[in-house]
Amino acid sequence: MADTDGMNRVEREACWRERIAACAASGLAATHYCREAGISVSQYYRWKWKLSRRDAAVSVPALFSEVRAVRREETLPGAPVEIALSGGRVVRVADGFDAATLARVVRVLEGL
Repeated sequence: MADTDGMNRVEREACWRERIAACAASGLAATHYCREAGISVSQYYRWKWKLSRRDAAVSVPALFSEVRAVRREETLPGAPVEIALSGGRVVRVADGFDAATLARVVRVLEGL
């Protein structure tokens, strides 16, 4: 395979993604695959690490949500608690809710 020096960043990344996928599909150990393909083993591992970190950063869901405190005077007696979840979903819970059930519902909804 040709060197990637003349490629722009997007082309270089696509080339290395193809190389890493081809190595995985070959069933060969990375060192053997690189030797046969004329690829530097150290560059292969560097790109594999770099792309896996980049992919992981893109796929990490938000772990925090905005929470806004409301003064007691701003709410009506018996008004539900409103929880905004990711994806625009909202959960409204009335006074006296069961905390364990709410926790299960939120986990299910956040898993969607």
